[in-house]
Amino acid sequence: MKTAFNAPPATRGFGLLEVVLATGILALVVTGAVALLNGALRRANLSAERTTAMNLAQEGIELVRAARDITFIDDENNAWDANLPISTDEGTLQAAGSDPYGIAYVLVPGSGGLYAWQLRKNYPPTAFIGGGIANGIQTIPLNDIDYQREVYVTVPSLGYVTQAGLPNGVTDDDIIRKIKVIVRWGDSAGQAVESITYLTNWRTGT
Repeated sequence: MKTAFNAPPATRGFGLLEVVLATGILALVVTGAVALLNGALRRANLSAERTTAMNLAQEGIELVRAARDITFIDDENNAWDANLPISTDEGTLQAAGSDPYGIAYVLVPGSGGLYAWQLRKNYPPTAFIGGGIANGIQTIPLNDIDYQREVYVTVPSLGYVTQAGLPNGVTDDDIIRKIKVIVRWGDSAGQAVESITYLTNWRTGT
C-alpha cells in the first residue's frame, strides 16, 4: 500500500510591489520625523536668540539709565539730560531710524579718571561693547551671531504728561525722555525686538 504525503505549501516571499510600498511608507515616516525634529530645533534656537536679544535690549535701557545718573556724581554742572542726546526720529521693528545711538564706556571729562556709559555715534570695538559702534548702530557678537543694537532718545508727546498725572505747567521737554532700544539679528537683521521706558529728571528740587 502506498501512503500519500501532501507536500508543504511553498513559502511565499514579499513581492516587488510590497517592498516598494513598505519602503515608501518608511521613507514618509522618517521624513516626517526629521522635519518635526528640525522644526523643533529651529524654534528652540530662535527662542534662545530672542531671549538673548531681549536681554541686550533691557541691558541697553539700564545703560542709558546709568548714563543719565552719572550727571549726579561727575564734577561738571551738567543738566540731568546732558548724556541723553535727542534723536531726530525713532526706529521701528521693520526698519532702523536715521538717528540711532550706541552705548560706549568712556572717560568722563572733569571726573578725575571716572569712566561711565555714554551714548555715541561711533566708537571702536572694546571688551565692553564688543564689535564697536558705527553710525549709531552697535554690533554685539554673541554665540556666532551678530546682534545690532540701536538706542533712540526722544521727547514724548504732551499726551503722556496728562496720562502720567504730572503737575500743571510741566512739559515733556522739562523732565521726561522716552528711551527705545531695538535689537536686530539674523539674515539681513530679519529678526528684531524692542524695549521702551521713560526716564525723568530725578534730581531733588528740580
